[in-house]
Amino acid sequence: ADEGGGAAEVEVEAPPGDDDGPYVNPWTAAELRLEAAVAEGGDAARRARRNNKNRFRQHVNPLARRFQMPTDLPDGWPNSVYDDPSLPLHVDIGCGKGGFLLELAGRRLREEKGEGGGGGGNDDDVSPPPRMNYLGLEIRPGVATYARARVEKR
Repeated sequence: ADEGGGAAEVEVEAPPGDDDGPYVNPWTAAELRLEAAVAEGGDAARRARRNNKNRFRQHVNPLARRFQMPTDLPDGWPNSVYDDPSLPLHVDIGCGKGGFLLELAGRRLREEKGEGGGGGGNDDDVSPPPRMNYLGLEIRPGVATYARARVEKR
């Protein structure tokens, strides 16, 4: 027992694979494999998505140094991304796999086509979402890649 009130010293072993190069934790490795498979496309992307469907890391530290890097935006952003950049911007911080934003955008498209809101339940009580641009922000690279692929698929 340590009676001085300080923390006891613990010897920590080097992570596995240290002799084979830098250590990559299992969560990062899964995200990197998914990103590579999506970039490759085809069957590899479908297999990677199916195998990693529920394996995204659930929590990250947003204050970690690797997340404190500014993002490079494409030239002409937002004009190059949105059809009408003068519309209000709906920002979903921590959008995950993008399901919420895809549903909002899908409702708007169905409403414009005259198919109704499609939100389930009684549509008379639900007003359609206003026309706007949608932006999802996600800190986890693998999840952001997955969400981007879902948007491109629609």
